[in-house]
Amino acid sequence: MFRYILTRVTYFIPTLFLITLFGFLLITKSSKDPVAQLLTKVSDNGSLIDGSNLSLKKDLARKYHFDRPLFYFELNRLSSIDTLERVLNIAERYFLECLTETTGNVDLSLSIYEELKKSNHSFTYASSLSTSAIEQLPISKVTIKKLKGNESAWKSYLPGLSWNGLDCRYHHWLVGVLSGDFGISFQDGRPVSSAIWDRLFYTLLFSGISLFIAYFVSIYLALFVSSTSNKRLSSITTVLLFFIHSLPVFWLAALMLSWVSSYSINIPTFGLHEWQSDLSFWTNFSLSLEHMLLPLICWTYSSMAFIYFQFKSGIENQMNSNYVRTAFSKGLLRKYVVKRHVSKNALIPMITITSEVLPHLIGGSVIIEVIFAIPGLGKYMYDGIIHQDYPVVLTVLVFSSVLLILGYLIADILYTWADPRIKSQFLKND
Repeated sequence: MFRYILTRVTYFIPTLFLITLFGFLLITKSSKDPVAQLLTKVSDNGSLIDGSNLSLKKDLARKYHFDRPLFYFELNRLSSIDTLERVLNIAERYFLECLTETTGNVDLSLSIYEELKKSNHSFTYASSLSTSAIEQLPISKVTIKKLKGNESAWKSYLPGLSWNGLDCRYHHWLVGVLSGDFGISFQDGRPVSSAIWDRLFYTLLFSGISLFIAYFVSIYLALFVSSTSNKRLSSITTVLLFFIHSLPVFWLAALMLSWVSSYSINIPTFGLHEWQSDLSFWTNFSLSLEHMLLPLICWTYSSMAFIYFQFKSGIENQMNSNYVRTAFSKGLLRKYVVKRHVSKNALIPMITITSEVLPHLIGGSVIIEVIFAIPGLGKYMYDGIIHQDYPVVLTVLVFSSVLLILGYLIADILYTWADPRIKSQFLKND
């Protein structure tokens, strides 16, 4: 059994690596200039940091490795500049990239760039540059002559592979994550690790309570409906839960908020209750439940319907088994057979469903936490996406991926508890 768990863990490690790798590359490529975001953050006294200080830009880029290449190696044009990341101004960086793409000559492109810098040329974002457009720039006649005699344009059409080694942004970020350092938030300049754990607690709290309620209600309801031969009750329950399952979460959340405000119902709709020392435990507990009521309804109803259908389908499949016919031939009641014999075998497919419902709850928390202003992972990720704060988005991605993988690992372990045949097979392999 231990060998099986160890084997599964070794499979999960490269999976997690690939998730973080693709997430890092996609998010960092699509985000804003991180140095510019850090320079425009608001300090503690409310003043803005001076973004024109070039030395401060270089210090920030060096401190947080923004002046390093993105990955261990890069597949680019043969004419690409290896140190392009050290050009901190994004407009200048794009201009220099287009310049090398047109000329195919790194030395000539750097020479033109330095001349433009000395003449205080105003760089603008450019998607492409033609040779005639470059000649119109304020550069010397000698440089124009070199440009006309340039014969390296062909290098822009050939691929080139550059090796950056371990001194790249992804490696520094990965080492930081493994050591508990998730980077710094571009929104407020605070370390992400100082805020992620409290937000993870709230998300896991709501997800755990929701999962427990969904399983308890759906399994009990499926057992009750399957224990009776009342087809009308089964049809009514199926139609009702299909209707509930089809309701969009955001629509139901907005509808409940509208009902609470329209009918003046005394139920908190936003945020969470902060425990107060002057109130008793049960008073604080009851106030917390009032704040959690509406979010828990939205968190639970869809999963409850899905679990009910899966468990009831598992019971119906088991009812055609030989051991069920044997139990009925002995004169056992349907209620006894379903609860004592069928239910445990029907639980085996539910284990896989658990590993699928858990990430769904965490992923669905984005909408619910934003609507009800819950300070969880979903709200944190939403704010990070809005502000293009990629350290926050990447951290939430890592935590969600780890929870997903742990869900599958727990499902594999629970299989051995639910089915003795699987357990004996594992012990035999060990």
